[in-house]
Order: sequence, then C-alpha cells, then structure tokens
Amino acid sequence: MIIEFSRGSKCKKYHDHFSKAIYFFLKELKIPVKELERIFINVSIKNTGFGDFDVVGQVWNPFEDPIEDGIINIKLDIRQRYHVKKMLSTIAHECVHIKQYVMGELKDNKVTTSWKGKRYKDDLDPKYLAYEVPWEKEAYSKQDLLVEKFLSSG
Repeated sequence: MIIEFSRGSKCKKYHDHFSKAIYFFLKELKIPVKELERIFINVSIKNTGFGDFDVVGQVWNPFEDPIEDGIINIKLDIRQRYHVKKMLSTIAHECVHIKQYVMGELKDNKVTTSWKGKRYKDDLDPKYLAYEVPWEKEAYSKQDLLVEKFLSSG
C-alpha cells in the first residue's frame, strides 16, 4: 500500500501518524494482504468541509478512476479538526468505506449505490444517507473501536 499526502495538506506534523493509522485500520478491517498491496491512497487534509453538506471526510469511489496496472486508486479527503483523535475517528470511518469498496460490498456509479447487491438511489435525503444506510452504520459502529485499538497499540 502506498499512502501520500497532497501538496498543501494541513497538519503536516501528523502525516506520519495518520499514515500509520490508515495502515493499521485497513489491516484491522481484514483486507487481504494481496489487496492491501494494490492500494494507492492520496490523502488531502483541508480547513473546510467537502461537498454540499460540509462533510468532515469522504472517500472517492476507487472505481471512478481507472485501475492502472492493477493498482486501486483512492482519494481520501479529511477536514482539519482541532483534536487529532477526532481526525483519527474520521480517518477510521473512511477506512471502513475503503474496505467496503475494495471488498466489493459497496459500489457506486453516481446514479445508484449498491450495498451487497441491494440498490439505493443517490437522491435519498442526506440525513438518511449519513446515518441510516448499512454502509454508514457499519462505518460508525467501527470507527471508535478502531481508534482505541490504534492508540493502545503504541
């Protein structure tokens, strides 16, 4: 796995810490080593939220960009927050989504999103999307546990 930070990313003093966290989270989520080796993640940390809803983190569907030479390209955007632990929680949440995409559980073609074969329209109420869809429920249920495991791992 290759993790790089975009030019201009904030929180430079935490880049190494966040890289270690991403690697730890994805291993904890049991992505097979063969798949981990194919992942290229570009991380961007900004002062503002992303998209129309000012979200604090997002993963761009890795299948929007071509898979070049067998490499899965992923864009991970994180909003800078005042507490590193909150940023780690956002990173952990987004890593669950990376696992979902890589393992084929979550697929998004910009018109519909599929979760384990069941289709969801993308025009659902954003509040519903944020908390009620199964891929978000999984991410919220795992983020804090992942952060606690990472912080206690030394």
